[in-house]
Amino acid sequence: MEFVSPEGLRLDGRRPRELRRINCQLDVLSNADGSAIFEMGNTKVLQADGGTRCAAINAAVLALAAAGVPLRDLLASCAAGHLEGTPLLDLNYIEDSGGGPDLAVALAPRLGQLVLVQMDARLAVETFQTVLELARDGCHAISEVMRRALLEHTKRLAVARGLAGST
Repeated sequence: MEFVSPEGLRLDGRRPRELRRINCQLDVLSNADGSAIFEMGNTKVLQADGGTRCAAINAAVLALAAAGVPLRDLLASCAAGHLEGTPLLDLNYIEDSGGGPDLAVALAPRLGQLVLVQMDARLAVETFQTVLELARDGCHAISEVMRRALLEHTKRLAVARGLAGST
């Protein structure tokens, strides 16, 4: 199976360094102090399309933040892999099943600290560094999406509680 076409496109039409569509929803359960749904492509915690470990980490962090749990930083998680000589960001299920090595990373972006690095197969040192940096870049991008979702959520709560105008 060819994971990257000669035109440089993956099976789902993305470029090798492109994230899947991300969607965050907060306070989705009325009987919990904090809850969240996190979607990356067709992975919806916990519907699986690759990257379930990373999506679950992201959903858990969003739920904690929505519950008002103080966090030192907003932890974000993303995976990257290496298939057919090409580093790929945010593997989908087919790519993840392709047999190449992949690296799951969780990053505290403001602190600049890696909290999780899990590799499922061996990589050459140079390739490892490239894939690690790609996963870190993905974590930074995901953390920005999560921050925006939390900010919008906070604004909606403030309006609903009469603490702010509806602008």
